[in-house]
Amino acid sequence: MNFKKASHGFLLAILIVTGARAAAAQGSSTAAGKAKGGLDWYEAFEGSTDSSGQVMALTSSATYHFGERFRLGVGIPFYYNRSTSTTGTTTNEGIGDIFVTLGASWKGSALNYGTSLTGSAPTGDSAKGLSTGHATFDWNNRLDHSISILTPFVDAGVGNSISDTRFFHRPFTSFGYLAHFEGGTDVDLSHSFSLT
Repeated sequence: MNFKKASHGFLLAILIVTGARAAAAQGSSTAAGKAKGGLDWYEAFEGSTDSSGQVMALTSSATYHFGERFRLGVGIPFYYNRSTSTTGTTTNEGIGDIFVTLGASWKGSALNYGTSLTGSAPTGDSAKGLSTGHATFDWNNRLDHSISILTPFVDAGVGNSISDTRFFHRPFTSFGYLAHFEGGTDVDLSHSFSLT
């Protein structure tokens, strides 16, 4: 086995495990009843791959929790996109749009509710597809309820730019109004690792 490939695979595995807890740092929801006080630093490494290529993003962000209810976060993604076609392979890399997120959550006896408003500034290169070239927003809402290690949830929101999710990253951004919906369950395997 090639040592260079093995070392890259090992580094990728470390980044994925390290970033698993922060997979929802940008735009996606987090469990509504799990807010806490203080400052959190997130490093999230996410990506998608299919026959047209790979899209990877390393997002650095910091979130300050004001008690158990309100939070303010700021971050920036770095993208590495590799596309393959019949004409060859192209790569685009660079910073994306800087974002700020305001959020709040309420824990109830039957349901937990969380809401977040994320705004971004057009700091990425729109010619490479790393930015829309416009300021964007995404307002997201989540209802969930924890049952032992399971947390079933429903997530819905509106925005003016298509956003990446935990499950799919696009090699481009687009500008226009949209609504998004998601439902499922989180499985909390440990303090720093969960499956959705």
